[in-house]
Amino acid sequence: GVDASPRLRGGFSNLTLGTTREDLARATLEGVAMELSLALDALSARLPLADTLPVMGGGAKSLLWLDIYANVFGKKLRHSGLARNASALGAAALAFHGTGLWKDYGKIKEAHRRQAAVTAFDADKQALYQQVKKQFNRICREQAGIVTEPPAAPASNF
Repeated sequence: GVDASPRLRGGFSNLTLGTTREDLARATLEGVAMELSLALDALSARLPLADTLPVMGGGAKSLLWLDIYANVFGKKLRHSGLARNASALGAAALAFHGTGLWKDYGKIKEAHRRQAAVTAFDADKQALYQQVKKQFNRICREQAGIVTEPPAAPASNF
C-alpha cells in the first residue's frame, strides 16, 4: 500500500496451477488501480474530490482498465477532452496561474469538460473491490515486514 514500505515491490498472491496469463494481466491492472485508490483516499482525507474524475492518456483507451478504475475508485470517470499532451497542458496551466496570466483554471477546466464518454461504476462490483482492497492492504503490510534491500548492482566498466 501507499505507506507500507518504500522498498515494497509488486507481487502476486494466491496463485494456483490454474492461474492464466490473462489472470496475471488483470491482477496487474487491478493492483495499479488499488494503489492509486489508496493515494486517492489519502488525497480525499485532505480535500473533497468530485464524484466524476477526468481520465486521459494511454490507459484511458482501455475499456477494461476504465471499468476497473471506476469500480475500484467508486467514481464516474469522464474522458477528458485533453487526450493528447495533457501533462504539458497541466504544467502550462499551473505556470499561467502562478505568474498571474490566468486568474483561475477556467480555461483548462473547459477543455477537460469536452468529453467523449463517461464510464460509470457498478455498485456491486465496487462493493466487491472494497473487500479486495482490504485484502490488498493486509498483504502489503505483511510483505512490507519481509522486504529486504535488493543486492547492489555490479559495478559497470563503461
